[in-house]
Formats: sequence, structure tokens, C-alpha cells
Amino acid sequence: MKDKKTLKEKIIQSVFVYETKRLTVDSIIKTAILLVSGGMILVFGGIISDMIVESEIGGLIGDFMKEKEYTYSTLRGLSDVLFGEIPQWLIVLYAGGLILGCILIGTVIKNWKAVSHKTRSLVRYWFNL
Repeated sequence: MKDKKTLKEKIIQSVFVYETKRLTVDSIIKTAILLVSGGMILVFGGIISDMIVESEIGGLIGDFMKEKEYTYSTLRGLSDVLFGEIPQWLIVLYAGGLILGCILIGTVIKNWKAVSHKTRSLVRYWFNL
């Protein structure tokens, strides 16, 4: 008779299970968004950095103070190339991924104690440690 749960214990157990599942789904979704954002940043950032390197923008930064007019005209040409060759939807998608990734990273840093505690709790629950 002692192993029989009371109604209060059953309710607490069901709420605990529900909250754990909800937290797990939220964590998986946020991790997926962070990974997709990171992938977008790596792929499209690499493409954009290659375009910048090929158009000799690195040398422009050093020569900025010496030859301003040449630098401005080259930067205008570079922006024309960047916005002319890369589709606009891809630039918006890249910017969205960059902003989303920064927001998620900032949220994790801001709430590090809660995130680490939730992660440890989820690991203990799912792996019965």
C-alpha cells in the first residue's frame, strides 16, 4: 500500500515530465537554430571574405589614410560587386542568420547559470544519472 502515489504526487510527477519535455524541445530548437545560423555564417562568410580578398580590400585598409579618393572609389566598386553578384535574398538570409546567432549567443551568455543548470538537469533526467 505504501508504494501507491497520492493524487498530489501524480500531479507533481506529470507536471515535471511535461516541463522536462517542453524544455528539451525548446533546447533542441534553439540548438538547431544556432547550428543553422553558424553554418550560414561560415559558408556565406567564407564566400564574402573570398570576394573581399580577391578584390584587394585588405590593402585598402592600410592605404586608407594615404589615398582617400582611390579608397572611396574602390570601396564603391567593391560594394557594387558584392551587391551585384550576390542575390539580395541571400544577403538578407545571411544577415538574418548572423543576427539570430548573435541573439542566441547573447542569451546563452546572459543566462549562463540557468542554461547550465537546465542542461545538467536534462542530462540527469534522460540518462538517469
